[in-house]
Amino acid sequence: MSKKAICNECKEVKEGSYKIMNYKLNERLTVKGIKMLVCDTCETQMTIANTETPKIKEALDNFKMIRPNIESIIFQIPIHQRGHWVSHEEEDGDISLSCNCKKEEDKGVNCNGILSSYLYTKKDWEIYMSQQGLI
Repeated sequence: MSKKAICNECKEVKEGSYKIMNYKLNERLTVKGIKMLVCDTCETQMTIANTETPKIKEALDNFKMIRPNIESIIFQIPIHQRGHWVSHEEEDGDISLSCNCKKEEDKGVNCNGILSSYLYTKKDWEIYMSQQGLI
């Protein structure tokens, strides 16, 4: 069954067909066997079928249960970056997930991407730091 959606590669609305594929959420988590709408022109993944949401949520929940604890990850980060979180705002007002700090001393605990790759958030970091009496 063919359906239309916006293709980010073709930069326009295109016809697509559903295929079973692996869905990469980040460099540490890929959910296998997800029904996705794929562009018929360029084969780019366009969207996920609504029926796949529970499967992806389950994979996220399972990943969070087996990931390393936040403390072990924070100890991998240079000590001068552990004590603050940097919010990166783009020109369009969106929050950037990548670090755009110009100087090493400006970087925060979230600048190297390790925490986000394990799906830890600023709130998780704040809770950890509060429990340690550091904020």
